[in-house]
Amino acid sequence: MKFKTRDEELDHTPLDFGKHAGKTPSEIAEIDPGYVVWMYHEFDNQPCSKALYKACLEDDPRYDLDGLGLNGND
Repeated sequence: MKFKTRDEELDHTPLDFGKHAGKTPSEIAEIDPGYVVWMYHEFDNQPCSKALYKACLEDDPRYDLDGLGLNGND
């Protein structure tokens, strides 16, 4: 499969680590958006696009709207 952008490729490349190994960041975002947020912060070489990260921040109620931390609901 050929991707138009690097971000698109990142979001559709299966991970080779962690509890969601074998799934793509896009797939993970549907079932566990908090994991995508964690990955984005945990690794210097982000395994997903900034756009997917931001979408997951909005989808995960544990994070505030600015993505600055937890709302205290964890």
